[in-house]
Amino acid sequence: MVRCLTNAARDVGLPRGACLTASAFQHLAPLVVATTILLCVPPDNKGFQSQLRDLVDAEWTDEDTALATALEAELRTAGIDPLLTAAEQQRLTLLLTSHAARMLEEVSLSPRLVARVRRAARCSTRRLVQLHPGSAMLKQVHAFVLSLDSSLGRQTTAAYRTALQAAEATNSHLLAAYAGYTIAFYMLHGAEGPTWPLAEVRSLVQQALRSFRLCKAWQFSDNFLLEWLKQLQRQVAEAAAARPGAERLPLVASLEDTGVPGSSPPPSCDACGQESPKLRRCAACQERAYCCRECQVDDWKRGHKAECAQLAAHRSGGS
Repeated sequence: MVRCLTNAARDVGLPRGACLTASAFQHLAPLVVATTILLCVPPDNKGFQSQLRDLVDAEWTDEDTALATALEAELRTAGIDPLLTAAEQQRLTLLLTSHAARMLEEVSLSPRLVARVRRAARCSTRRLVQLHPGSAMLKQVHAFVLSLDSSLGRQTTAAYRTALQAAEATNSHLLAAYAGYTIAFYMLHGAEGPTWPLAEVRSLVQQALRSFRLCKAWQFSDNFLLEWLKQLQRQVAEAAAARPGAERLPLVASLEDTGVPGSSPPPSCDACGQESPKLRRCAACQERAYCCRECQVDDWKRGHKAECAQLAAHRSGGS
């Protein structure tokens, strides 16, 4: 896209500096339009939904990276400061794709489109985490996107554990409280199997409460998170009292019974989103599932290679 716009500007005889500036604005225009749509248009608007689908499908490719990098270099050579660097353009595109996918969750879509939207959100947030491995916030966003599909229960809690570690390492107390609460909640509701470890869940809730109390007062409009944590603490205490001495306890309820968004979709391929009752799981981590060998290879190249060992380690540690 960038190459076509630059060549077109040169063909009409624009000076070098003006040509590059025009192409830079043209390259950024879709991002500006997408941002405006996401901020200003009601999600039930049909045109809005169409624009969101286009944004979700417009993945940032290696070619986009090369073209944006070349454009930035040409601008700097011409003495022009770019509005956004190539890296910033990539981050903005991934953030918008993720946000568009999350907004599409709020409207009525076909199951196939839902699967495609969730896949786009997972891919974009995973790439953002790869670009910013130290960001607790992005890791939390990626974990939330995973949580939209209950078939990814173990992967969801593994992602939230990674977010919790990053939050604690950076003293991001609010993120740590949310992550701790979410891990404990999902474990109580079957994300990691039909039983849950009492000691670990109790520790998660207590640590989340400590993190919450370290937050500044201005970070809250109300204390809903505190109420959630207290309710979870009561549930843990009641479950422990019902089975004295037990180290592992049965589920409080299933995710399907909690009303968690996206808690009951049919199983779908983690690469293409195709629904199938017969999916093959990754032999190493057992967390990713695929409809065919081609999808498994594609997902490996897209980022599963980097996360597989970590998911396998979390799985073996929790069993």
